[in-house]
Amino acid sequence: MTDQKAIDFLGAEPLLMFSWEELEEELTFLAASDTQRSMVGSLISATRKQAAFLPKAQVLREILCLGWVIADEDFRPGLGEELHAQS
Repeated sequence: MTDQKAIDFLGAEPLLMFSWEELEEELTFLAASDTQRSMVGSLISATRKQAAFLPKAQVLREILCLGWVIADEDFRPGLGEELHAQS
């Protein structure tokens, strides 16, 4: 298979469709803590606003990163600020 055929094959059909509200609901469900759960709405809102100006691949990357941060049990928002204040 040539590279062009591989590209055409990979991009030929949408994987799935979901709404921003459905994405927010699922990320809220995946949240590892109350703090992360409270961040979901703002993160989705910001991503949604940027999406109109970004390539599809970059929007997908942003969504995947959101899922990673929201589900990460070791992620502690604000820890960097606390460490900085102690120095």
